[in-house]
Amino acid sequence: MSTAYYLIVENLGGQDWPTAADQTENPNITDYILNAAFHPVKVDPRAPIHFEPSGTTQAVTTSALNKNWAGTDPGNVSSAVGAAMETGQFVNDYAKIGEWFYKNPERGVPVLEYSEVCFLQAIAIETNVLTSGNAKDFYEAGITANMQKFNIPAAKITAYLNSEDANYYGTTAKYDHTAGTSNTALDKIITQKWISHFVEGSFEAWADHRLYHKPTLMPFAHVNSSVFTMNPSDQTNNTPNAYIKRGYYPATEQTLNAVNYNAAVARMGSNSIQNNIWWDVD
Repeated sequence: MSTAYYLIVENLGGQDWPTAADQTENPNITDYILNAAFHPVKVDPRAPIHFEPSGTTQAVTTSALNKNWAGTDPGNVSSAVGAAMETGQFVNDYAKIGEWFYKNPERGVPVLEYSEVCFLQAIAIETNVLTSGNAKDFYEAGITANMQKFNIPAAKITAYLNSEDANYYGTTAKYDHTAGTSNTALDKIITQKWISHFVEGSFEAWADHRLYHKPTLMPFAHVNSSVFTMNPSDQTNNTPNAYIKRGYYPATEQTLNAVNYNAAVARMGSNSIQNNIWWDVD
């Protein structure tokens, strides 16, 4: 888990961390979830199912972080399981993807889910692409459909949709509640679309962030790359330039398709992953 994810789901929707009572209603609430440590008091009810605490499937390196349900800052991750991160932390001391995903081998891989269709319609109405329809209705239908996928009870969904409890960035779930920061209708829709895309919709979530610069995320903690130069002011001010904006043309493309590669780089000015792609006009 990343800290960026944690800060989005913490307190969002105002629902308590699951208890044994919740487990009787939802079989996706495992004993590992009930016994998690360092979790938020209130959390988006999908989040404990998305991620399970450390020590569930592999031993932790740091005993004090056993059952840890928390994330590490983006950019601190090592590819090797159990290996130390740049800050001296260890990958296996942090929350991992939940068993709902890895213990269901017959689970299909969605391409375009009903919840996404709902959020797309809500976005189209809010941005005046569509001139008819109710964005709130589509927004709430999208959240409901996504939560039902994880067997979240109806009463909890209703309470979530009416909650004015904000996440770290100020976004709330209640559509008509727009007080505070990062809490416009579009902030809400994109935040919920981002959550609903976990885990197969990561490229779509990335596209949304490049297009709208929402939801509010956390820039990389460490960048060691010849193609990504992090300006400290961009990181501090969380600007669009603090994020990867495009894929990097690989060496094979440079070698085997040199004419077109050189023409493309000339148009962009460089092969930097911080260059905007054509539809990212901001």
